[in-house]
Amino acid sequence: MDEGTAYAGIALALLVLAGGGRRRVTSDEEVALRVLSSEVAGESDTIKRAVLWCIRNLARDEGRSLFVSATRGFGFGDIGEAGRPRPYSTRFSPSAAERNLDGPLVRGVLAAGQGADPTGGANDWFQPAEQDAFHAQGLPGYTRTSAQVIADALRDGAEDLGDVGSGNGRLHLFRKRI
Repeated sequence: MDEGTAYAGIALALLVLAGGGRRRVTSDEEVALRVLSSEVAGESDTIKRAVLWCIRNLARDEGRSLFVSATRGFGFGDIGEAGRPRPYSTRFSPSAAERNLDGPLVRGVLAAGQGADPTGGANDWFQPAEQDAFHAQGLPGYTRTSAQVIADALRDGAEDLGDVGSGNGRLHLFRKRI
């Protein structure tokens, strides 16, 4: 492999920008790995693949890069961080083991044609069991049950695409109007 090909293979190259006293990595691959580590670490490849397609589809639907769509341009952090309304958490940097395990899955989804999307174009998800558990505990930001989240999404015009997976890790998928 020549040097040019090697650099092209890093088309998802880490573009490091100075900002806010921190360096922000804007690679699509890095963003996707951080979403997996922050949102669905330890879940099955089926769940992770669905999440990857959701974040990819949202970026496409918004006409934004994956980085800007997932972070809203604020850099990595929590979903509900004050004044920084991110659609997903990107708080956790993946471990070396997570990079080795999830990297091929991420690269495969990012490189695939849209026809390979198993979610039917979903651009949003949530975990009903987690939502209900956090709501029952009265945790901040969890003011609705999973049934209420679904009803609100449908009322707002989202298309209900059903569930992926089973048990506590199950995801519920939507295609929101953008």
